[in-house]
Amino acid sequence: MIPTCIRAPRSIQGSTDDVTRQTRSIVQIYTDWANHYLERARSRRRVGTSGGGLARDCADGLLLADVLEGVTGLKVPRAHRKPRNPQQMLENVQCCLDFLHTQKVQGLEQVTAVDIRDAKLKAVLALFFALSRHKQASKQRTPSTGNATNVGRSSSEDVSLSSVQRITGGSSCDEILTACGNNIDMTTLTANR
Repeated sequence: MIPTCIRAPRSIQGSTDDVTRQTRSIVQIYTDWANHYLERARSRRRVGTSGGGLARDCADGLLLADVLEGVTGLKVPRAHRKPRNPQQMLENVQCCLDFLHTQKVQGLEQVTAVDIRDAKLKAVLALFFALSRHKQASKQRTPSTGNATNVGRSSSEDVSLSSVQRITGGSSCDEILTACGNNIDMTTLTANR
């Protein structure tokens, strides 16, 4: 007879809950981060308003292009303004990835347009992590104007990156994404918000 329910030892259950909580925190940080840049780009789109979550909202490439425009301040080419099928979505996402490569954003080696179009959270988090690191590095290379109103105040991208590093203990992008796992169920992540 095969048992109907096998429970994992408590130590394993606790660690799974910790990973789930940690993943939810990372997803929430990058959702807020993306929404900040969507507001900055004056986009009407927002992450999380469709009920699909971060990865699903980026799948067609339109919201992703708006986030990139907010972060870089440059226009991102879009192949299709209203993608109607997965191939058009893939082309939009590929335009975004090509744009990031021209901007010399590092850390996108494992990110594919197919993974983003298929709403794989790991790929979207890797892209946003690489983009936030690129933004932070470019801000450090550019000398500040010394404006008194900006002294002592962190921008949301600095807060998000430091928050992710605080939550993950300073882990690298690969370690963070390994903790998140390859096949995260979006309903699990969006529950309890």
